[in-house]
Amino acid sequence: MKLTATKSFTYGTRRLLPEAEFIATPRDAKILIGIGKAKLAVEPQKVDKPKRTRKRRTEEEDQHGLLE
Repeated sequence: MKLTATKSFTYGTRRLLPEAEFIATPRDAKILIGIGKAKLAVEPQKVDKPKRTRKRRTEEEDQHGLLE
């Protein structure tokens, strides 16, 4: 499971600082989250680009053909 350290601690042979991401076994993850040393890592959500919109014609422009 992918976790983020909330406090400095050693996991395995690695020294982790707060906000460092690491992978742990499900069993270790449950324990580390329970004692407050880590939290589940949040995956950044993919944000779609806004779609381009067209300017709508007014009734006058449509009648006179101003936007062609």
